[in-house]
Amino acid sequence: RNSGGVLSFNMGTTTALSLTDDGVRGLSQFTAKAWCMFEPSPSIADSHNISSVTDSGVGNFRVNFSNNLANVNYAALGTASNTSGSHNDNVAVSYEAYNTTSTAAWLIYRASTSVQADPDRMHSVYFGD
Repeated sequence: RNSGGVLSFNMGTTTALSLTDDGVRGLSQFTAKAWCMFEPSPSIADSHNISSVTDSGVGNFRVNFSNNLANVNYAALGTASNTSGSHNDNVAVSYEAYNTTSTAAWLIYRASTSVQADPDRMHSVYFGD
């Protein structure tokens, strides 16, 4: 169905996927609501629905959404890695309650020492309503 610049794919009366005429966003229950790849400074290399990343100290980052998520019932997944040295030396862990304007802070620990450390790269993705 094409209506008002929006192409919608429906399952009965329920919209399963909508594509807008600006070509920027397609939303469904099966698409990421936000994602980003950033490097500490923090500098966003690429993203969708991420306005900024706040550096709250060594190994501590908060990802801020451009558009609020519908509710706090979303999944946040993250990975951290080094581009030099051991690629398996960092692990990302999330804490705090989620909210609709930003994700809980990401804490990154060096796996070999359990000490917080800035990774060379951080990837995060968010799925929800």
